[in-house]
Amino acid sequence: MELIAYIGINHLNATINYWRSKTGLEVDFVIDGKLAIEVKLTADPKPKDLKGLFAFCDDYQPNFAIVVCTCDKPRLVQHKENMQYYILPWQYFLEQLWAGKYF
Repeated sequence: MELIAYIGINHLNATINYWRSKTGLEVDFVIDGKLAIEVKLTADPKPKDLKGLFAFCDDYQPNFAIVVCTCDKPRLVQHKENMQYYILPWQYFLEQLWAGKYF
């Protein structure tokens, strides 16, 4: 709902989708192919839980790949030589969203 509200209030021409591969891998939110967001109800998301995010990033190279979760502090993780993703507490993600960081 926060993504919808942010896009609407700021009159952005952005589309929120989800992504699913033929093999069933998924990403919860994809905004215009540039922002991929996976939401996990854990404080410590494991790489095995992020296969969909990794597959999407391999295929589409978004500007931001983000895991929103219940962790204590933000961190940047190097997955591959050419791929980084952010693990963010949900509160921090929302602060950064409303500050205009991702759009």
